[in-house]
Amino acid sequence: MALDGAVKEPLLLLSCLVRQGQIEKALAHALKYIGTDVPEPDQGRLLSELTAALFLAQPVPLKSGDGDPPARADWIAAANAARAVLAALTEEKAADEIEPLLAHIPARSPFGPVRLIGKALLTDDPAKARRLLDGVPAASPFAPLRLAVEAALPGEPADVIGQLGKASAAQRAFALDRLGGGSTSGPSLLARLLDAERGGPGTLFNFLSKQATLPAADIRSACFNLLPQLPDRIIPFEKTFGKLLEAEKARIFALAAETKQDWTRAESSWRVAAQHFVRDGSRDGKLSAGIIYRHLATLALKEPMIEGEDPFTDPVVSYLKKSLDYDPDHLPTVLQLIKLHRDDGNEKDWHALAEDAVRRFPTESVVLMQAIESAAARKSYKKAAGFAKKLLAVDPINRLARQRMIELQISYARKQMRAKRPDLAWKELTAAGAWDCADAPNADLRTNRGLVGLRGGLDLEAEAGFREGVDLAGGGAIGWFSAALQDALLTPPRSRPLSLISDELARILRGIPTKADIIAIAALFSAEDVRADQKATSELAWKFCTWLRNATHIVLSIAEFHSVADAIVRGNDFGILHAFAAAGRRREPNEWLWRFYEIVARTKNNPDWMSVGEENDIDEMCRSPAIAQNRHGYSRIDRYLNNAGDDRESRRRARRREADATSGFDLLEDIVTSFMEAISERDVQKLVRSHGRDGGVAALADRLGKLPFGAALPRPLLQMVATTMVAAALDEAPPPF
Repeated sequence: MALDGAVKEPLLLLSCLVRQGQIEKALAHALKYIGTDVPEPDQGRLLSELTAALFLAQPVPLKSGDGDPPARADWIAAANAARAVLAALTEEKAADEIEPLLAHIPARSPFGPVRLIGKALLTDDPAKARRLLDGVPAASPFAPLRLAVEAALPGEPADVIGQLGKASAAQRAFALDRLGGGSTSGPSLLARLLDAERGGPGTLFNFLSKQATLPAADIRSACFNLLPQLPDRIIPFEKTFGKLLEAEKARIFALAAETKQDWTRAESSWRVAAQHFVRDGSRDGKLSAGIIYRHLATLALKEPMIEGEDPFTDPVVSYLKKSLDYDPDHLPTVLQLIKLHRDDGNEKDWHALAEDAVRRFPTESVVLMQAIESAAARKSYKKAAGFAKKLLAVDPINRLARQRMIELQISYARKQMRAKRPDLAWKELTAAGAWDCADAPNADLRTNRGLVGLRGGLDLEAEAGFREGVDLAGGGAIGWFSAALQDALLTPPRSRPLSLISDELARILRGIPTKADIIAIAALFSAEDVRADQKATSELAWKFCTWLRNATHIVLSIAEFHSVADAIVRGNDFGILHAFAAAGRRREPNEWLWRFYEIVARTKNNPDWMSVGEENDIDEMCRSPAIAQNRHGYSRIDRYLNNAGDDRESRRRARRREADATSGFDLLEDIVTSFMEAISERDVQKLVRSHGRDGGVAALADRLGKLPFGAALPRPLLQMVATTMVAAALDEAPPPF
């Protein structure tokens, strides 16, 4: 609190006062804000609700004054009405006396929960009472009162009982009192049930199974739901309640194994359960099997121990496919599987599934959008346009579909421009305007129309349209980089950029980029059309890297850096990549992916140049649960490893066998041989002539340290190798190390 009484964080101060038990002081402070606009909008509602709870918990006289704003006067009127309702309920007045009082509490006021709770206590219908209580959010200050009231309703659900078992003494006392409390013969049924629940699942199972006065179906259901925690009670359960289906037993064993994190047994038990449901032959049995396979797919996303049925297929994909075999109309699974096929590059499966999905769900917007993407990937523009028209018939304002069709026609216009047919390109871009939205104009469309108009001399106002596109793309560095990329993609390779683009870029590159500029421009280089035409955009990527040399001090999270790293690799500037990666690793030494980018930088994105130690680091990353669950990071590691030839794995294994089998002089001999292949004998002799023998050894060691394999070796070993190579170049005997 400042000297003038102002508070920067009123909710924090209230929390502190309440925790210290200073309720009166907390209420007095909170009332200052009622009817004012001092709190932030996102805090105002919460502050008002908390003040309402404080007011009812700490009765103080409160009335509005002549100068109070209307909002404060309304709040005070609702507060006094809520207090009157609670007083009437406490005095157990008749319902017809309390109902008029409830009507004075506005439903949308901070005291609205009191109105709902009061109505729930007055109604004779438990189902209606629960619906009323559902209107009190779990985060509301009145939620504890709602919980106690809910537990007191007849036929209370098990989850409420479980919550009440962990509730405060006051809440439990309220609920027990509402149910009639104890009696001279002993505690109530609810009290004994709560005691059994606190004793653990075994105690609760024993208690429930002996209750003859409660509905048998409810008791059986409650005991059945406890079996995953007590799989050894299956036999007692069957003796009391009857035989279980084999599928039900398998499900119990699967859930019990999950509780113990025994994923191998959980997977096998779930598969057994699914097979039993399938053998049932009914539609419900098949749907149950589909649910189980979806659950296994979810587990496989989280737990590496889930292996799947096919060792050559990703377990997530495998189980999602099995799920669709038995529940083909489950749309979320179809969409998830399409995304996995796309992400993993399984184009044949992706296109086949998209075609099947659009036949099965012909009016679903998300499915039609996937069909557009699939057709576009196959260069089937007419089919894509047909799907887009169907989609817009269902969803006329679907911006994503319009955006995609504009992108396809821009792509076709680029082909016409590279074929030196600006007239046809102009025609294609004009037609693309039919997909544009007046309230959200497309930046790329305007930029490309301006470029075609300028380069083809087809539009006297082309520059104005072009500059409009630059502004729509974000203006400044972002807008001009976007325009430069569009120009590079539109023109044949090695074409000179337009002077107005090159002049603006030159001016921008003399400055220092902001973090927002870096992230946004890196995202431009991540676009599919830019990635597909590296030859046309590599020079701009290099310029981007040059610009980044002034920005290595900027802090980027690893998530933000992924796209930036991709752009740097495209620009072939591995020094900048290493600078960012090293800075990130200093900030976050436990983040494996910074180490990964250091390796990419040192090997210049060539995994064949990794040292054995670096390969070990990569292997450890891939085994790390954190990396396994990070699809973005894992896919980048996978993409890096796939840069090598098909025989990379065999070469890698051979190198490891050699490293394990050789030691001492054998290892030194292999190292010397590899270096002598990289640096010729004549080069070594030149170094000796220009630097002398000792100087030549030192200079050669420096040069060896810059080679991919040498960077991972200690300086003394490099010195020994250099001495050996100098002796060999001068036809001398090998030095005795």
